[in-house]
Amino acid sequence: MITPNHLTALRLFIALVAPMVLIWNRSLGWDGFVILIFTAACITDWWDGHLARTKAMVTSLGKLADPIADKLLIMGLMLTFAYLGLYGYGWVFLILLREATVTFARLIYLKRGKVVPAEQAGKIKVGFQIGSIYATLLLLIGLDGGFLVESQMGLRVLFILHYLGIFLANVVTVFSGVRFFRGLAKS
Repeated sequence: MITPNHLTALRLFIALVAPMVLIWNRSLGWDGFVILIFTAACITDWWDGHLARTKAMVTSLGKLADPIADKLLIMGLMLTFAYLGLYGYGWVFLILLREATVTFARLIYLKRGKVVPAEQAGKIKVGFQIGSIYATLLLLIGLDGGFLVESQMGLRVLFILHYLGIFLANVVTVFSGVRFFRGLAKS
């Protein structure tokens, strides 16, 4: 039987594989493969939460490991995009700083015997980060596939989506971090 923790482990594996593929061999086929496994990771994120809630399979390990898997998947790809020159390191640093401080705070609370689950703003943040990654992967397919090079308008649209994606991901990430720490201060 597949458990939510199995799905989280699969997402952790994909978090390691996807960046390595993009660095190892950039081509239309490999970019498409990364979109497929990234989509599978996004589906497992939804599926493990659904299973945990509906089948009463929520565990303390899952509450902690699930957001860590999300962070590793997203940060791994974003750092890869920065390495490839598609994101500025400053954009990625802001997201990394938020993720590290929130994870550190969760670990401190866990040591005290209290699990701090993900909140709604954090889930929205993940959605914007995922959207940013999809926009950048589509840009990579356009650039590596060459089929959009002929269409300057199509390429411009992909670049706009790409830059808008990382900008909005940063805004929502910072906002959710502020809400997270305000919530901790009130508790």
